[in-house]
Amino acid sequence: MKFLTRILGYISAFAVLVVWATTILQVISRYVTRRPMAFLPEMCALAFGVMIFLGSALVHLEEGHIGFDLVIKVLEARRKRVADAINWVLQLSIVVFSLFILFSGVQLVAETWPSKMPLTGISNGWKYTFLPVGSSIIALGSLRLLIGSWLKRGCGL
Repeated sequence: MKFLTRILGYISAFAVLVVWATTILQVISRYVTRRPMAFLPEMCALAFGVMIFLGSALVHLEEGHIGFDLVIKVLEARRKRVADAINWVLQLSIVVFSLFILFSGVQLVAETWPSKMPLTGISNGWKYTFLPVGSSIIALGSLRLLIGSWLKRGCGL
């Protein structure tokens, strides 16, 4: 799992760099040189999808969602069993929602694949390709947490 998080980190960091660079280049080309590079927003949209969908998967694998963390820590201080049950419900909800997003994302990619971006000619489906990829990683990460919790507790809450 560490290898996957490392790879996701590198890919997400590169996507952030591309979004930043294309935005800076677009501003410079539009306002400084007065010759806008019209293809840059298309490249930025592609990198933005990678940044959002794979970045969210990375945050989930590293258990970095602060909202869930705060709820569980507050409850753990009072009642460990209640906190474990709520964590189970949260992780199971994430799995169900991620699977829904996975199948919806595959459908979205299939529907948008035939259309092309006007300037680069790249398929619009590429903008959404990382939606099912990221959601499947999130679902697998939550399943890993659920199974680990289940094994640690001896098949019960």
